[in-house]
Amino acid sequence: MLYPFCDKWNIRYKRTGKWIVAQNDEESDYLQKMYNRETERDLYFLSSEQIKQEPNVKAKHALCSPRTGIIDSHGLMNAFRNIIQDSEHSQIITRTNVISIIKDTHGYIITAQCDGDLIKVRANTLVNSAGLNAQGICQMVFQRKLPKQYQTYFYKGQYFSYSNPHASPLVSRLIYPVPDPNLSKGLGTHATIDLNGKVRFGPDSHFIGDFDSCSRLDYSVNNQDAKSFAENIQKYLHINPLALSADYSGVRPRLQAPGQPQCDFYIHDESEQGFPGFINLLGIESPGLTSCLPIANYVSSLLNYSQKNNFKMYTTS
Repeated sequence: MLYPFCDKWNIRYKRTGKWIVAQNDEESDYLQKMYNRETERDLYFLSSEQIKQEPNVKAKHALCSPRTGIIDSHGLMNAFRNIIQDSEHSQIITRTNVISIIKDTHGYIITAQCDGDLIKVRANTLVNSAGLNAQGICQMVFQRKLPKQYQTYFYKGQYFSYSNPHASPLVSRLIYPVPDPNLSKGLGTHATIDLNGKVRFGPDSHFIGDFDSCSRLDYSVNNQDAKSFAENIQKYLHINPLALSADYSGVRPRLQAPGQPQCDFYIHDESEQGFPGFINLLGIESPGLTSCLPIANYVSSLLNYSQKNNFKMYTTS
């Protein structure tokens, strides 16, 4: 869905393709299982001659995803903003901090602070898509201790850029190592390129705490981690370790505690919990941006179902 949307709204992107590379028989078995799970058969294995198209790559086997690409994420957000603002039924309010959410017989009363002023908004429906703060919004609505499936854990991921000006381009597409089997550390430290051709490596994965323990987030990048980055990268790619430099970091919310298997996104209509019209989105990490349009369609279908089945609740006298 994303490529046609980008074409329609003139958002920059490039179909680079992606290779997932295996170094031994165990990792090759992982690639085979990945291939077997894929239903549309867009993936295919590369021959040894095809792998040589990327002379810096080390691989016993490689699985290719030809439709994978890169996108101007800021351009995508700007397009969403423009669509919302151009609609007479929609409005964006920034610099606003939600203080409380109270459910009554007609819906939800949201109290927020906006530029120093308190405002109240009554809503029939409420979509909690607050990213790192989604658990906090959920707690405001539920007003009770949250069950385990609503708990989020924060993981910091660092990126290092690669600059070796006197050498030929390092890679021409995205290169991913085989991740650990249960994805407890994410997808691994992979090679990515941006629309200007700059190469970055990342992210690594550092557990920094659960939602309740992370009042402040540190987005600095530790230069001393360059050595471990280089060691991980050199398992699948020939690089000059001295060409690595700290770039940026991000924090992602996940639904599993350290060492636990990967969890899928939590996207749910909470009517059965006693909150009709409340849609929860928790643990939206990668590939959340890639999946944003089908996620939005799914949330829309949940809202339509909730409104249809809880119409009396929203009818005021």
